[in-house]
Amino acid sequence: MVVLWLALLTPLSYAQDAPVESAEESRTVTPPEPADPDVAPQAEEATPEPPPVIERPLAIPTQVQPPTPLNDGPPPAQSGMSGSHSLNLRTYRDRYLAVRSYRQLTTQTTMATMDAYGRYPYYGWGVNTAPTTLVRSRESWGVYQGPVHLDNLDYLSAVGRAAERQMVEQDIRKKRSVARAMGVVMGAGIAGSLVGAVGMDAAGTQSAYTQWRAVSIGGLVAVVAGAVGTSLPASRSQALTRDLEQIRSLTDVQREVAEYNERLRVELQLTEDEALSLER
Repeated sequence: MVVLWLALLTPLSYAQDAPVESAEESRTVTPPEPADPDVAPQAEEATPEPPPVIERPLAIPTQVQPPTPLNDGPPPAQSGMSGSHSLNLRTYRDRYLAVRSYRQLTTQTTMATMDAYGRYPYYGWGVNTAPTTLVRSRESWGVYQGPVHLDNLDYLSAVGRAAERQMVEQDIRKKRSVARAMGVVMGAGIAGSLVGAVGMDAAGTQSAYTQWRAVSIGGLVAVVAGAVGTSLPASRSQALTRDLEQIRSLTDVQREVAEYNERLRVELQLTEDEALSLER
């Protein structure tokens, strides 16, 4: 037993007395190689720096509006405009009233007569005629509906003055009747003067000649009276028909035209800008 125990202890003590190499002694350190004096040391490549970032303010996009063109005519067609609205625009364009000035030219042609008494060997009276044309210009104003110049009766009907229209129409008819009656008188005077001239030529006595002469002179007076009585009522009736300034002042007409256009605009459901653009 003693021998076996000694045999077991001997390797254990040998293992404890054996030298143990440390980790530091077992690590091999390689010394640095000496630098070659003939070879220049290479510089390390420098990494390029990124360009600096410039901070800028944020750009705010703006919408550039094109210049608005001048519009002298009717308003441009809008998207989504109904057919009834465009029809109302055309109706207003054709029916609105406008006060405008115009120049009235009047021409008149007359016959200038010259009487001459011929001497020997040409006896008797000679008559020479020469036409003469007179042109008169007058500035005036009136009411237009589109391209049409309205007369006084049409204007009074348009602005709703039915009672006054009836009065003016009666006055015009009366003056025309007077002009026609005086025209009949002038025609009778012409006939009387011719009959008197024939009677004077055929009269065999002095008393008969005097009577026929009175008939001829009366006919000439009737011609002059009929001509004057025809021209004055006829010109007056024409003025009442055409010249609006004969029955209305310019201020009253402008007010009535503005009221009519406003009623028409409301009836057709147009804006004020649309109506004003059409009236230009």
